[in-house]
Amino acid sequence: EIPNSYYTEFGEVKYAGAGANAPVDVALVGEDTGVFTLEIEEVQGNTVDATSVFSDIPVVEGSRATVEDAGGPTAPALLLDVDADGTNDATVAPGAGLSPQELLGILRGMIKTLDLPVEKQKKLAKIFDKIDKTFIKEQKCGANAKAKCEHKTKHKIDQIFNKISRSIEKLSQGKKGLLSKEDAAELLGGITTIKSNIGK
Repeated sequence: EIPNSYYTEFGEVKYAGAGANAPVDVALVGEDTGVFTLEIEEVQGNTVDATSVFSDIPVVEGSRATVEDAGGPTAPALLLDVDADGTNDATVAPGAGLSPQELLGILRGMIKTLDLPVEKQKKLAKIFDKIDKTFIKEQKCGANAKAKCEHKTKHKIDQIFNKISRSIEKLSQGKKGLLSKEDAAELLGGITTIKSNIGK
């Protein structure tokens, strides 16, 4: 219903466009567990004036990803509501890769999609809070102490991630595991991705 707009699909790739009369909002809904890449181009005639790329964004079924005022004067940001509860779990800037904070927000959202008892969710949330605080401390390090600070931070984060990994593994063990093996593998994969992005 947007004037001068179009939508088409080629295989798994979807294309949508609109005229430049006014910025538009883009809303995407996850169809399954996996990752997606969103590329936004501003085109004048045959010339691409600007490109914003959001690469390999993890989602689950029902996740909502929104870009407000695409084509506006400022660089767009991707708002990701992983568990579709109306609250954004992460705000992702365009560019290569996700920051540890962005990935951590996404992981928090994924935890909320699981049917875990409230106490288990609170326990995992506390571990996430510790990781968050460690990231903040690392950002406050002075230039002279940065190398030493990064080493201490990495060691501390490794310990915290090991703790949360053990918690997730325990939740998936036994015949009455609170997490399915698939859900546990998905979360542990997210943790590995976050750890690999720290310090980049």
